[in-house]
Amino acid sequence: MAGNSSIMLSWNTVSDVARIDQLNQQGAVVQTFSVIPTGQLNVVVPAGSHLVIYKLTAQRGGQEVTQSIPITVQCPISWFFGDQFAPANAGCPTAVGAIGPGAFQSFERGFMIYVNANNMNRIYGMQTQDSRYIEYTNGWDGATLTASTPPSGLFEPQQMFNWAYFNTNAPIGSWNGAIGWATGNIDSGNRTIQFEENTGAFYIDAPVGVFRFSGGSNPTWTRIK
Repeated sequence: MAGNSSIMLSWNTVSDVARIDQLNQQGAVVQTFSVIPTGQLNVVVPAGSHLVIYKLTAQRGGQEVTQSIPITVQCPISWFFGDQFAPANAGCPTAVGAIGPGAFQSFERGFMIYVNANNMNRIYGMQTQDSRYIEYTNGWDGATLTASTPPSGLFEPQQMFNWAYFNTNAPIGSWNGAIGWATGNIDSGNRTIQFEENTGAFYIDAPVGVFRFSGGSNPTWTRIK
């Protein structure tokens, strides 16, 4: 169902009082309607969410009964990685995915991703422990590199990741302590980033899949594809 569509809710109860709560995809009450024990209610399904729930609560003699109807909402914009891979509690995209120059490098215990779509110029460092990440504005001058000697079979962090590795901190401690050494050379290529409405979350693709970044004050990442 498309957002902003009108639907009719109908119910029939033997109760003293009744109400209908509109819940968002996280289960929080967004709006409450006081209704008669038996009747109909015309509602407009809000846009900007994959799921809206209408929950009828009927009370009689101190007892309470509930019944819920979930409504799947079609987003007006598709996710660049495929709508079928979006988490069940995801909101809708704010815009189509933005594509721009980027890079990716895998490490022993994490990853680094660089995105410059829409001139963002951001580096995202991701550690496997607790799935934490932190972001920095890229400060690499395009030339200066810190030399290092990784163990045999491993690699130095390269280009902008070299700058971040030696000049910033991981979510917990140093980058070397948090994610170790790189396990391969840098992959330079376009990256796509797309933001989610109302949550602060966003998605970035990489050679190993698509990652969801939660945003917020306690940022974490998950691989969704």
